[in-house]
Amino acid sequence: MESSNQKFPALSTVSHRERQTMNSNMKVILKGGFLVSVAAFLLSGCGGGGDSGGGGGSPPVISSLTYTPQSALTTSGSINVSGKASFTSDADVVSLRFTDSRGADSTVPVSAAGIRNGTASVPASKLTLTTTEAYQFTVWLVDSAGRTSNRLVGSIAITAPAPVANAGADFVGTTGTPISLDGSSSVNSNGTSTTYSWTLSQKPATSNAILSGVTTAKPSFTPDKDGVYQVQLTVNDGLKSSGPAAINIKAIPAGYVTLGSPQSQASAVLGTPTTIHDTANIYGYNQWDYGANYIRLKPPTNTISSWDNHDGKLKVILIAGNNTTTATKISLGSSMDDVIKIQGTPTTVHDTVSIYGYNEWDYGSDSIRFSPPTFNVSSWNNSGGRLLVQ
Repeated sequence: MESSNQKFPALSTVSHRERQTMNSNMKVILKGGFLVSVAAFLLSGCGGGGDSGGGGGSPPVISSLTYTPQSALTTSGSINVSGKASFTSDADVVSLRFTDSRGADSTVPVSAAGIRNGTASVPASKLTLTTTEAYQFTVWLVDSAGRTSNRLVGSIAITAPAPVANAGADFVGTTGTPISLDGSSSVNSNGTSTTYSWTLSQKPATSNAILSGVTTAKPSFTPDKDGVYQVQLTVNDGLKSSGPAAINIKAIPAGYVTLGSPQSQASAVLGTPTTIHDTANIYGYNQWDYGANYIRLKPPTNTISSWDNHDGKLKVILIAGNNTTTATKISLGSSMDDVIKIQGTPTTVHDTVSIYGYNEWDYGSDSIRFSPPTFNVSSWNNSGGRLLVQ
């Protein structure tokens, strides 16, 4: 038996292969006692050259998890989830484990051998979005010794978009006649009950009109004064509220029509026209003649867009809205509402902005033009002296 006083090189200068050789030699030389423990200590690497196949060392550590997206809307239809886990390890990382809240459970090999510091890809997955959900997935690593890392969790908040209020389209009503509104076309993608909140946000200064059924889908009110009434609607799906949707209702005296009046109202008030011109596919409007006068109806709503009432036989009227001032004369920049308040209903209304870049109102042989986008007064012709301008 060889002497136990045989000398060995310092641990810090021993390569991994030399340790294995020394360990094998010592197993032959010694069968027990203190130096057997030294041999095991050398095998573990003593914190030195690492472990390529397992044994000593610590489990892998995932330092960070990055992924996209971190939120999604159910209206997206589907999303693609991808990410990376950054890690350090004392031994080769061989696989990444992945589970999620939908029951997925997979093992993904790490692509390159001998990886101890780097990133591992989270399995790309396509999620179909059908309802709100707090989706979560968990990842961890396994090294060549079978040791598992810490676990990191990714969360994706899948939510429905905010509801969208729909109060309907602007329309013309008759003063003194009850008006019903309808918000049932509002959109709620969350599948929950929709609650409604209506407000009468604008009305003529002297009006005492009250909106009833403000928490229902179909409220109503009776306009008690000629003028413009604005009603706003917001809806809530139990989680989110919509933005406000507004609708404007022009209330005019019974027996008249105005800009925006529907074809049915024109027929009821003005009667059967002398001539009907089906010219929408040529000029963008249909024309109804009443003797030498006419009204024009624009599709797709077939509402009145212009008229010529030069002999005064048509029952047409314009009502000022809420954009009026105390002015007593028209000036450049005056609003349409001020023009109506000061000058009254024009003889002729020309809807020509798409052709000439302005709309024109004629008062006999005199005229006022309104230019977009504000449609305030941009010019006039007062050769006949009928206009109150300054």
